[in-house]
Amino acid sequence: FICNPNNPDGAAFSKNELELLFQQKPETIFVIDEAYIEFTNSIESIVPLIKKHINLIVVRSLTKTFTIPGLRLGYIVSDYLNISRLLSLKMPWSVNVLAIKAGEFIFNNYETLQFNASQLIEETTIFKKQLSQLNGVKVYKSNTSYFLVQLLDKSAKELKEHLIVKHQILIRDATNFKGLKGEYIRLSTQSKEANNALIQGLKEWI
Repeated sequence: FICNPNNPDGAAFSKNELELLFQQKPETIFVIDEAYIEFTNSIESIVPLIKKHINLIVVRSLTKTFTIPGLRLGYIVSDYLNISRLLSLKMPWSVNVLAIKAGEFIFNNYETLQFNASQLIEETTIFKKQLSQLNGVKVYKSNTSYFLVQLLDKSAKELKEHLIVKHQILIRDATNFKGLKGEYIRLSTQSKEANNALIQGLKEWI
């Protein structure tokens, strides 16, 4: 299983890097999670490689791109044989009726609802610069619109509480992510106004 781009740090593999891996391990089934692929312009989706590699399964999400997180709706793209095997293992009623209707609406109006990545990426460049100028934090390199940020001498839990109470802003406390040692938060690019409000709240706390 490979999350590409990765969560929570936004690291990513290129299509060429992944294809080399598929070729080196033809007996291994690779599941590539592309839930955040629309939030980057630095890598390409590997869905076109499915025609060449039967050991490839790509998982995509609609909840992030179309802002329907409560519905938990996604899909799989793979070779026909892989899909058949997965269907035989699928639990009945794995997707509720509301999610199905939302999915039908999205795909029937896909061009109209298409995600505007260019505007988000433009805001991301500004937001990253603002974050990097703050004292007491380390902003990790990211290929996406979200960032893993280490608090060098503050508590992530207390910062989260401060932002909720004082600014009605909710951030992701990433301290409990496996493999991270220290105080971490994950921040995602929003609108210019929301980003500025978050930066102001961070300045107050840090």
